[in-house]
Amino acid sequence: MIGDIILIKPRDYKKAKSILPIFKNGNRVIGIGGISGVSKTETAMCLQQLLHIKNRSTLLINMDDYYFSNFMDRNRIRKKNGLKTVGIKEIDWKQIKKIIKDFKNRKESINLQMINKYTNSFFECIAFNTDKVDYLIIEGLFVGHLKKLGILNYYVHLDGNIEQTSKFRKERMKENENNEFRKKIVQREANIVVQLKKYADMLVEF
Repeated sequence: MIGDIILIKPRDYKKAKSILPIFKNGNRVIGIGGISGVSKTETAMCLQQLLHIKNRSTLLINMDDYYFSNFMDRNRIRKKNGLKTVGIKEIDWKQIKKIIKDFKNRKESINLQMINKYTNSFFECIAFNTDKVDYLIIEGLFVGHLKKLGILNYYVHLDGNIEQTSKFRKERMKENENNEFRKKIVQREANIVVQLKKYADMLVEF
């Protein structure tokens, strides 16, 4: 999501290097998932860079850009509808599946969406020459759901628990220690992500 703080650390390159071999086996659509704070975005960006060095191109999709609700309005909606509505049903899977289908069919251009959380604006954009792109990488909390549906070629789960990732979430300014509702959201999301872990082809420890 546009506006998110990106903090790439040596451990992210280490994770990316451990994932890199999977691209040799014909896996064109790869998912990177895990709970909040396991550095999914950072690891995916490191993978992009490492693949670029090997003259391989990638299209990177952040699942945060495909929520039905606006970022600025999401908490209001969640409080109104209750914690049980938080999770997989908040994501526009139809749009994401269309992107994957177009990529697999080597479409020359693919319609994408991006969100700027500071302006609360949705941007529709087009990625051109996607028929020449080697890999599609999708990263986000619930990416494992795509593997469950049989759409991903390969699902990498970045493992970790809430206690382990707390410091990184604070560094990225995603946490407010006094916000009890946010704590409940993080726990609810983590519970769902852990259920999707069983669909992983690869586990990468925190």
